[in-house]
Amino acid sequence: MAVINFKNYSITKANYNEVDSFVKPQDNEIHIQSKFDFKIIDNDSEFKTVVLWFNVEDSDNLPFRINVEISGEFKYDKGQDRNDSGFDGFRANALAILYPYLRNVVSQLTLLSNKFPSFILPTVNMYAVVQKHDEEIGLRKE
Repeated sequence: MAVINFKNYSITKANYNEVDSFVKPQDNEIHIQSKFDFKIIDNDSEFKTVVLWFNVEDSDNLPFRINVEISGEFKYDKGQDRNDSGFDGFRANALAILYPYLRNVVSQLTLLSNKFPSFILPTVNMYAVVQKHDEEIGLRKE
């Protein structure tokens, strides 16, 4: 049996709004400052819910605002963790499993606008995201 089993995911929020005041830059370059974050909800000792959300910061210099949240259900079997990766390993792996679904939703929403090219989130090192997250909330000092 695996340490982590992905059960299911659902889209819990998906908002897309065009910015009426957007003026296309002369160089056709749009620089989007995006942010994503996560939280883990312990349902019980084995089942955990991972919530991952993404939003584009508010700015009149962007063609759209977008806010997407997805939730994934995972089973975590700590007893099978032979590499002793622990909860950090679970978080990084769960996020790595869930992130492509988030990328797909964001790219589909932006593509469906039929006005701007699809915005595709970059690939991300989820272990580094977990470490940075912990540093920002004061769990780790590096």
